[in-house]
Amino acid sequence: MRLIDLSVEPVEGAAKVFCASSIRAMADDASSAVRNFGRFLDGDVLKGTEGSSTVRELLEQIHLQLSRRRPDEYFYKSVLLDRIVRGSFRPHTVAVFNEHRVRKSRADLVFVRHEGVVYEVKTGLDDLAKAPAQIADYYSSFTHVNLVLDRRHVERALHVVPGSVGIMTLNRSRGLTIHRRSVKSTAGLSSVAMFDAMRRDEYLELLSAADRDLDVSSHKSVLQQIESMDPVEVHAHYMAALRRRGLARPRIKDIADLPAALLPAAYLYKMTARQWGALINLLDRDVMDVLERGS
Repeated sequence: MRLIDLSVEPVEGAAKVFCASSIRAMADDASSAVRNFGRFLDGDVLKGTEGSSTVRELLEQIHLQLSRRRPDEYFYKSVLLDRIVRGSFRPHTVAVFNEHRVRKSRADLVFVRHEGVVYEVKTGLDDLAKAPAQIADYYSSFTHVNLVLDRRHVERALHVVPGSVGIMTLNRSRGLTIHRRSVKSTAGLSSVAMFDAMRRDEYLELLSAADRDLDVSSHKSVLQQIESMDPVEVHAHYMAALRRRGLARPRIKDIADLPAALLPAAYLYKMTARQWGALINLLDRDVMDVLERGS
């Protein structure tokens, strides 16, 4: 399968292949979606003169081309999910949170297993101006923070962010290169910040476990009690609650069989079980067969 040069086709257009509406469209109307995707590849592929190629291969080739030209946030997230969640752990043991609010910031990805780990992405189109404030927010609720950067940001990041923050970049094999490992830090933990992010049943469980007897209908009373607790103890409860919360969400049973290109969609997009079933059944079909027979 020959790739076209994305300097001819807009990179932004190829990136749209992996947006929520495009993935849903592929599940609902495979032939029209695949035909649309084909414009990012050599035209001969869709005429069948290059031999058979599957929908899975088509998506992976577009994904690979994006990585070579201008990796976007979706691409960064696909690498993190593939290498860390699927590559290092069993997916059903890790709670994944996308754009998770922490004080005034939103963490691009948070993985919670025994501990919670924040991953903040800065692509080549971003800068580091907001990074110090974001990092301070993340440390109010989590003990491990990582920046996943475009290579051009590394030297500056090594000098301007706290030494406990991990720094990594994507490499040519669609993996992660670690420039500095994250170090656990509890100094910035805030019981109030974690309380603000808890659901009612979660903070009531915390109060009960701490043997605190108070009027839980009074927000001020609850806040004062939690504020007086050891942030490290509150953090342990918050991580356990977050993990339960994340793992309670419906998950795709066949996530191990998905190409890396679709992992962010599996974790981040709202789709029905029928749509995911249709999409998974489509992946290993020949592109020409899909175009000729439809979905």
